[in-house]
Amino acid sequence: WFIFWLVVTVFEIVFSGGLPIIWLLSGSEKTYFDFGLPSVHGLANGLVSALSSVSFYIYLCEGHRNYLLYSMMIIVWGFVAVTRQIVIVNLLQFVIVYYMFKPPNVVGMIKSVSIFVVFVLLFGWLGDARTGADKFVGLAMPTADYPDYLPSGILWVYMYAVTPLMNLINTINISCGCESIYFGNTIAPLLPSVIRNLFINTEKIEKGDVISEAFNVSTAFVDPYTDLGYVGVLMFTFGIAFYLVNAWRRKDLRSVLIYSVLSQSLILTIFYNHFFSLPVISQILWINIFLK
Repeated sequence: WFIFWLVVTVFEIVFSGGLPIIWLLSGSEKTYFDFGLPSVHGLANGLVSALSSVSFYIYLCEGHRNYLLYSMMIIVWGFVAVTRQIVIVNLLQFVIVYYMFKPPNVVGMIKSVSIFVVFVLLFGWLGDARTGADKFVGLAMPTADYPDYLPSGILWVYMYAVTPLMNLINTINISCGCESIYFGNTIAPLLPSVIRNLFINTEKIEKGDVISEAFNVSTAFVDPYTDLGYVGVLMFTFGIAFYLVNAWRRKDLRSVLIYSVLSQSLILTIFYNHFFSLPVISQILWINIFLK
């Protein structure tokens, strides 16, 4: 399956005419949005993420460092593809799988906090490389009291954590929450791009009524609200809670891995709806194929 992913990725590189990291370093007008085969790229990202989680679990069980290296290849790919989402998703899943396998102690928590600090610094560095540090500060508009000596990653994390909630509140204040009784906005990310383009306006990347287009996400609950108001939010919340509890109660290998996918999606509802994001939730399909 890893070789299969490599073959698909080579085709995507040829189709796209290069790699996002090369475009970034060379100053090309192309961005990571221009990379990949339509309708295939999301499933390919789900495949490599599922492979990483399974490899990490095997490393925990058997202690073979080769599998740890296999699992960390996803981090390298995240930098090559200049996409922080896939890095964040997989690191969270690693942490969840690790603590389900080995309950945390004091030393483990200190190590986790240290790793988190390093991750915040890398997150800021990658964001500065992709957007530009000065440009981001201009968009974030920190007050004069903000200490300039702090690493940029802290400001990145703060803005990404706060602005989605403000955008959701703004959407609730403006929108009637009555666009689609069939949950069209909520379900759309699950559809391959070829089909999605037939039903929704894919040129609009903002989620809800955003305050600033520079920060264009509004938590996982904005689409259910836009579709069916508070009833949509209630139905969406009940649905994800049902599947999470069901996976938590089972202790077999497949359920542990599926729970790691679902729980990281739950954590990241503050930003986006990964429960209905094809590159993320398709991991469950791949995990079931691996462990059939």
